[in-house]
Amino acid sequence: MAQTTVHRSISEEDEQFQVLHWRLSQLLEAGFDLDDATEVAFHLDVDLHQALKLRQGGCPSLTAARILL
Repeated sequence: MAQTTVHRSISEEDEQFQVLHWRLSQLLEAGFDLDDATEVAFHLDVDLHQALKLRQGGCPSLTAARILL
């Protein structure tokens, strides 16, 4: 039983890491600077699509991050 719990926890951590990595890469690709992208990526309640729309609309990285957070 303990092995299953440990395996599940590792899998959940891997999945969380993959989600955060994907969000960060999307934000960087959209033109967010690294600090703003990291801050936004780690706030999972922030709508990634809204973040991308802000940048595509010409909103500066810092301003977009402030709006989203």
